[in-house]
Amino acid sequence: MSATAETTVRPATAADRTALVKVVQDYERRVFGSAPEAGQAAATIDDSAGIQLVEVDGAPVALLSTVSAVQVTQVDLLAGPDAAAASQELLRWAVDAFDATRIRVPADDEQLAAALDATEGWHRDHVALDVFRDTSLPLPDIRVDDTVRVETLPADPDLDALHQVIYHDAEWEASGGGYHEDRIGWRENLVGHGLCGALATDVLTDKPVGAIVAWPEGEDLVWMHRVAVATDQRGRGIAGGLLYRAIADCRSTGHAWLGVATHLANTGALALYNKWNFDVQQQYFIYRTAA
Repeated sequence: MSATAETTVRPATAADRTALVKVVQDYERRVFGSAPEAGQAAATIDDSAGIQLVEVDGAPVALLSTVSAVQVTQVDLLAGPDAAAASQELLRWAVDAFDATRIRVPADDEQLAAALDATEGWHRDHVALDVFRDTSLPLPDIRVDDTVRVETLPADPDLDALHQVIYHDAEWEASGGGYHEDRIGWRENLVGHGLCGALATDVLTDKPVGAIVAWPEGEDLVWMHRVAVATDQRGRGIAGGLLYRAIADCRSTGHAWLGVATHLANTGALALYNKWNFDVQQQYFIYRTAA
């Protein structure tokens, strides 16, 4: 990008759909060697909310998306080949614009990883994975403790009770790459999603002991936002019971895939997902600010 090039970054609109699709296709062609069909690329930007379109001299070259939480703002940058020379500048812009504390870069994107490795104030923190399961695959045999009831998550769940299970009883922050979200921030992140998933309850105390909080993303995928079992309740088959319920519900609603993000350091979760025939689709480097 020349020194005189005019760079603009603005919120993407529905009218930008074609430009966003082209950025996704250019990005995957550069990073992965082949571009998805337009329909497949469009599936990644179905909801343009939170996406910023980057243009250089009026041409779309990149998109920025953010995932916000109370203590963390994560920025994802998809930069096509025309933005190669601008990667560091775009990364710095994203940090300044969003007060970002975390940036996620696909492990296959050597250009962006190298740019971040060379950017002062950032360090490579951990490796994240997106894993998916074909819901048509056979379900393994499971055994859940007789005193645990596993059911579909209610349409209007008790979010405070779920927050307690995930962030306190299951010690989410202590898991590989986990972080704490307070009740208000977590509720804000769930707004706009039609929640689904599974809930495990101890029948003797009527207390939640595990949960999967999920939502549909498009017609084919259900995304698991959080999967958690209280630390003092493990070994009772609860995790398997939750996954069994979530997969069975996906089948009944016609969703072909169940997906979740996890971390390379979270060996317990990886062992569980491997047992349940989840496959790794993408690996990411997570960078954090030095502060």
